[in-house]
Amino acid sequence: MQNYEVLSHIGKGSFGRVSKIRRKADDKELVWKELQYGTMNEKEKQQIVAEVNILRELRHPCIVRYYDRIIDKKATKLYIVMEHCSGGDLASLIRSHAKNKTRADEGFIWKVLGQVVSALKSCHRHREGGEAKPILHRDLKPANILLDRNGNAKLCDFGLATELAGTNKLAQTAGVGTPYYMSPELVNSQRYDERSDIWSVGCIIYELAALRPPFDAPNQLALAVKINEGKFKRLPAVFSDELERTCGWMLRRDISRRPRVEDLERLPHLVLPLREARVGMKEIEVANQQAKVARDQRAAEERLREREKELGRREEEVRKREEQLTKRMAEVTMREKRLALPPPPPASRDAQMGGVDDAENDMAGLPPAPPAAANPKKRTSAGAGFRIPLVAAETAGGAAAAAGAQQAPMSTRNAHHHNDENAANAGNAAGGEFEAFQKRRRVVAGGGGGAQRGKLGMRNAC
Repeated sequence: MQNYEVLSHIGKGSFGRVSKIRRKADDKELVWKELQYGTMNEKEKQQIVAEVNILRELRHPCIVRYYDRIIDKKATKLYIVMEHCSGGDLASLIRSHAKNKTRADEGFIWKVLGQVVSALKSCHRHREGGEAKPILHRDLKPANILLDRNGNAKLCDFGLATELAGTNKLAQTAGVGTPYYMSPELVNSQRYDERSDIWSVGCIIYELAALRPPFDAPNQLALAVKINEGKFKRLPAVFSDELERTCGWMLRRDISRRPRVEDLERLPHLVLPLREARVGMKEIEVANQQAKVARDQRAAEERLREREKELGRREEEVRKREEQLTKRMAEVTMREKRLALPPPPPASRDAQMGGVDDAENDMAGLPPAPPAAANPKKRTSAGAGFRIPLVAAETAGGAAAAAGAQQAPMSTRNAHHHNDENAANAGNAAGGEFEAFQKRRRVVAGGGGGAQRGKLGMRNAC
């Protein structure tokens, strides 16, 4: 409902009304038939369903085109959206000519006949699934033939149409159609076929020329009598004998002598209208093919757009995953670099004994260890008849001092990792040992000098 806009109301019937509407998508003017199905019985509902199904199947330039159906369950209404024919219908045209006392042009009458015959052929020769399924209109009348803006005739209102099982089948239904245009077999409730529609066409063409129906009576019983008699007045003299004979041919009481659509197609005056109808059919086929190609193309483009969106989404996911992977790889590389750092090179013995230990002693607040003698000289002490090896004493003292000095930096290194106080105590202890060693050395050296001075004094006395 929201896709259409009601422009005006055209007409009203027993079950609803017809309104002109505009399709919002492309501003195309259409009509919809509004039907109140809530008050209908089952038979009438079946007629509506039949009309919708038939209109949906038929595609012909001389048949009003069906577009859509809308069901409003809440309001129990059915809207059948169809082609808009701005020229009105034949019933309005006939009344207009009668009121103005004018006649329709005979060429126009032949044109209408040809277009109606072409439309009926599409119905009577309808095939479904490769099988013949003729469609009978059964309610042909001037009000059910519409005119477009170019004056072309189009069949509409297939509410009473029925589908036969085959071309040789006959139908039997009583009380269908409009009495003025009912065939003798329908009036008498006899079996009928597609040629019952031909009778109705004969009545329409006659009325379009004479501006009155061929059979008229004050009541339905008298009308049935006249129809069974099959007698009607001749057409006005302004019309050709060919048109007169064609009307008489279609209004024959004996159904077996009545023409079919193929017989009427051979009439010389119908060659041009039928040719125009065939061209129109080709145009519709081409238009339908183009519309199908356009629909398929739009569907393909929509599928392509969906695939592009999907690919874009997947590409974005891959990009994010690549970024995450690059970040993780960088983190792993940094960790590997940290784990792969070489250990610091070991210090030399001289550095340990000298510079390194001095630096560490400075840090610990200790005096640096004295450098070891490179080439200690051998000295002896003269005493009471024996010699004291000074080298051994120095060596012993130096070893003790060296041990103390080496122990101090070791304690200092441990102090960096454990406790500065312990390292300081260890350094002081080593320093004390070194001072004691120096005192002993001075004592030994002093004793040796006294002995030597005593010997020199004795020599001088002598």
